[in-house]
Amino acid sequence: ASPGVGLGAVFGQPRLRDDPGEDGSFEISGGPAGRAELLVLASPGAAARVPVEVRGGQVLDLGLVVPEAAAFADFEVEVPGNLVLNEARLTVEGTPYEGLHLDAEGHSRVGPLPAGQYRAQVTVAGLGGQSVELELVAGQTREVQVSFPGPDGTPGHEGCLVTGCAGSDRCTGDGRCVQCLEQGDCAAGLACHIERCEGA
Repeated sequence: ASPGVGLGAVFGQPRLRDDPGEDGSFEISGGPAGRAELLVLASPGAAARVPVEVRGGQVLDLGLVVPEAAAFADFEVEVPGNLVLNEARLTVEGTPYEGLHLDAEGHSRVGPLPAGQYRAQVTVAGLGGQSVELELVAGQTREVQVSFPGPDGTPGHEGCLVTGCAGSDRCTGDGRCVQCLEQGDCAAGLACHIERCEGA
């Protein structure tokens, strides 16, 4: 395991976890009895999911866990119009990747992760949240696009009423970013026509 990267956790309960020692060993205690799955991150490029079944009071020795090539997911979040992408967060459910910030362009890379199925949740201030189902393949990077619909001014979907608009766009009462709301919003020689500044 790589120092600072290695991690053993219970899938679905990522707070039940332990960082590997220098010899790569880890121990997770306090988990419920029954069937579970361990999420093992060994290095920046290797990971594994390990099914286990633990009886009450039992100590289960997994022996040597051999990871395979890790998978990654590159997220790209698109927002409508000219809305500012504000307070965008990403969580891969059941994993330690919780509440990750997306950059100003709406991008984030998640990984390493073992191959398998996951559900990701993306939330954007003023636009609510969306869930995405993922199928990740060992050794591959999957590109994931998440597009948010236009706001309608309802709670959780206020759009630019919460985020503001990029550039010189104006915010409508229902949270959309438009070029103009009245004639004075347009440069000289242009007229405001259906929320756009247009010439003759």
